[in-house]
Amino acid sequence: MNPVPRFDPADPYPDSDGAPLAENTLQFDPERNRLEVWLRQDGRLAPMAYVNGWTSPRLGIRFALRAETLEIFDPAGRPFLSPVELARGARQAEAQAREAEARAAQSDARAEQLAERLRALGIDPDAAH
Repeated sequence: MNPVPRFDPADPYPDSDGAPLAENTLQFDPERNRLEVWLRQDGRLAPMAYVNGWTSPRLGIRFALRAETLEIFDPAGRPFLSPVELARGARQAEAQAREAEARAAQSDARAEQLAERLRALGIDPDAAH
């Protein structure tokens, strides 16, 4: 497996266009479950000593290291979903939509059956009363 790419936090202008990095930079190594955070101070990135539970001051996003992974929370405190969780939710939503469509088709068929019975009795089901 390829090592986690590193950047040089001492370089205040790592981009080729000479623009400085953002106010903070994070790097997560999933194999070691390690989070590193650097904050811009005096034009340079300085590493933070304690990062678990750190909240981005600009975005309000919180980063929390758990036993086996990193959890990221939105400003309201709700966890961002992982790609696996997003895919699972999409599959569930699709299944629910298919079930709703099937129920709607059954209801339409039943309504048409009842309308046919009314017509057989000489009653127009579409007539306004």
